[in-house]
Amino acid sequence: MDTNKYYEKLKSIPYPDRPKKPVFPCAAATSKQLRSYADEVDVFTKARAEWLEKHKIFTEKQSEIYAEFKAELLKELGIENNPKAELLYSIAWHKGHSGGLCDIWSEACDLVDLIK
Repeated sequence: MDTNKYYEKLKSIPYPDRPKKPVFPCAAATSKQLRSYADEVDVFTKARAEWLEKHKIFTEKQSEIYAEFKAELLKELGIENNPKAELLYSIAWHKGHSGGLCDIWSEACDLVDLIK
């Protein structure tokens, strides 16, 4: 299984820039500084809402790629219709996801004989 195509797809999704939260002025701030801070908070709140929407789209695209990977993995192992396929994938994901898709594939290959 060529996991590189999935890595390329994942890398092609740009992660949205997260807005920076404004810093509260010191306790001895003037009213002008407080007004400026309040304006910055308004700008931040709008930017954060936009970022959350972009982040949601990012995670949805990422999830689609992972689902595509999972479907191909199960098909290549010949277990797409096996009732234990989800359990196998779950275990392979748990044991291998920190090492990447190759490790998930490797773990699944090691476990597949248990359910065939």
